[in-house]
Amino acid sequence: MRSELPGLDLAAHEKELLLCELCPRMCRHACPVGVVARDEALTPQEKMAEARRQLRGESEVGVHTAWDCAGCGLCTATCEHDNPVGELLLAARARRFVAGDAPEAARALARRCREEGTPRGPVDRRRLESIQEARRIRRTVREFEGPRVPGRGLRVLFPGCELVEDAPERVGRLLDIADSLGEGDLVVWDGAARCCGYPLLAAGDAAGYAAHASRLASALAGASLITTPCAHCATTLELASERFGIGFPPVEHLSQTLAKALRRKGVTRVVEDLLPRGWVLHEPCHLVHGLEESEAPRQLLEAITGGRPEAAEGTGESIWQGERSWCCGGGGALPHTRPELAREMARVRAADLLGESAGPPALEGLPGSARQLVTASPCCERHFWEAGVESEDLFELLGRFLEGGRSESREEG
Repeated sequence: MRSELPGLDLAAHEKELLLCELCPRMCRHACPVGVVARDEALTPQEKMAEARRQLRGESEVGVHTAWDCAGCGLCTATCEHDNPVGELLLAARARRFVAGDAPEAARALARRCREEGTPRGPVDRRRLESIQEARRIRRTVREFEGPRVPGRGLRVLFPGCELVEDAPERVGRLLDIADSLGEGDLVVWDGAARCCGYPLLAAGDAAGYAAHASRLASALAGASLITTPCAHCATTLELASERFGIGFPPVEHLSQTLAKALRRKGVTRVVEDLLPRGWVLHEPCHLVHGLEESEAPRQLLEAITGGRPEAAEGTGESIWQGERSWCCGGGGALPHTRPELAREMARVRAADLLGESAGPPALEGLPGSARQLVTASPCCERHFWEAGVESEDLFELLGRFLEGGRSESREEG
């Protein structure tokens, strides 16, 4: 069985599959799924070996370990051969999906996305209020009447379905942040498709994803830039262009867009009531390993604390960051196919970040009550809350900071 996307063809990656199968599990420590599940069958090596058995026709029906992957990319970052394990397991999912051998939860997820356009069903009136408000102030793609900045073209804010469904009021606040940082020509995407298509891809529905992504790419073809607060959206749109031949305009994560804007601004006052908590940054793995971006979220958080040692006191960072960034369990469709395991992954990630686990403490000497997670993706934030972990959205934090502080232009020469 072949998938509908050229980048999801297992047969074209026999060498990578064989290298993983012969490897003595050198990346077993780098799979959050396998580590948290404590299951040797879920190490990257064993999942890739199972994919190779599937390719040879030796796999049994109902073996769904290809879905036991968050797509975080940590195993690839650890691998001496840079084997794209997450992408090849997507290919294995696609083959089983076409053959009618996918977990029921994955099939249900794909049906919802195909029929309703989002992972959790139809977008109701409440969820659309942010788009309606953006239209009222003429800040959407179809209704923008403000001045264009010469040479910048149409710059689109793609909120993503998670934000539109869970916290539609935040879309307007993102526009306020953009205005504060001199990005007043950024307009909200108000097309029919609210979702980037990642849930379809993660479910294994390659044909559904290809059709959805092609429609979305066609609708966004006139943009000069797409920026999104969702790490899944940013990585998926980038992956579509690089691997699957579905051409999107240049894509940035919103932290990248705003960090560049901040470099043109000088912050003159720190908002003191934001500082007592020890803000601990969770870097979304899809941002770090997918877009290879780890500096922009840090730059935003440093701006909030004033960039001074005394202002930054109590702000910390785990060693499990950067190229070792650990997944919270919110990716790869795991919250749908393995919800309990996904929530436990979030709790383990939080314990590591907050210095409460058996591993190296993230913030020695900082009392637990003074710590709070902040993350740069609404998907991660929502997943932490569902796992019982209090978390803060980086852009909400930035918005409160900009409301309470004052900035003045300091344009780079």
